[in-house]
Amino acid sequence: MFAAWCHDPQTMTPEDGSEYVRAHQQPGAVMGACDDHRAGAEDVAQDQADRKERIECPVLTLWGESFDWVGKAFDMEKVRSSGFADDLRAARP
Repeated sequence: MFAAWCHDPQTMTPEDGSEYVRAHQQPGAVMGACDDHRAGAEDVAQDQADRKERIECPVLTLWGESFDWVGKAFDMEKVRSSGFADDLRAARP
């Protein structure tokens, strides 16, 4: 999966892969990842409901610039700096 989806397939070392497998073997780990995806529709609904609310604490937003589903699909700096936070920093690591 990582070799196919990563911009640089060498990003994850064999040791990293082993740790990823170990972490996902813990009770509840896979359920937590699935729940995150399952909550997508509710997350969007909440975003719409409070879209006029401003975040007052400092916010740092990061994204993968070459990730097809985000960095290549959207101007994330423009999206994230659209005025929803008082103190927002955007970075493309």
